[in-house]
Amino acid sequence: MRLFVAVVLPDNLKEALRIYQQEYKSEAIRFIPEENLHLTLHFLGDTPEPAVPGLLEKLQVVAQRNKSFTLTFQETAPGPQLRSPRLIWTRFREHADFTSLATDLAQALEAAPGAHGKFIPHITIARFRKDLPKPLNLPVLPELVIPDLAVQNFSLWKSQLQSPHPHYSVLHNFNLSV
Repeated sequence: MRLFVAVVLPDNLKEALRIYQQEYKSEAIRFIPEENLHLTLHFLGDTPEPAVPGLLEKLQVVAQRNKSFTLTFQETAPGPQLRSPRLIWTRFREHADFTSLATDLAQALEAAPGAHGKFIPHITIARFRKDLPKPLNLPVLPELVIPDLAVQNFSLWKSQLQSPHPHYSVLHNFNLSV
């Protein structure tokens, strides 16, 4: 089973992200379907099914140790490097509680930290097609309004690879402490 830990997005945030997606029209850009939009906390990858009960226990302990928090919008832009992007993402401002939760998850799951050793709160809204050149001069969009994201829980998700997009489903939810 391909698994990851992520935050389910509320409908109002998904709607706002759809508006941002329209700012990046190009044949070379493949938008993430609305039902797949999420805020990733940790990618586990291929996990044997017998390991899932122990994983659920670890995630429950992490949820109990961490408190709810709210992320505020920073920008939507090509990234992670503007000059040679791999995706288009909506980033939120750094938040100590997000970093604490992501670090706690990585330690509990005995995994390495995120890219560049840093946890960046973001939602991937599009990826570039590999068979076409990337468009140049894509905009950075700080001026549009994205609602705050209240992070009160996280979920264990299952990813089934399909074409043109994977199918995601939530296996279990974990409430953060208040």
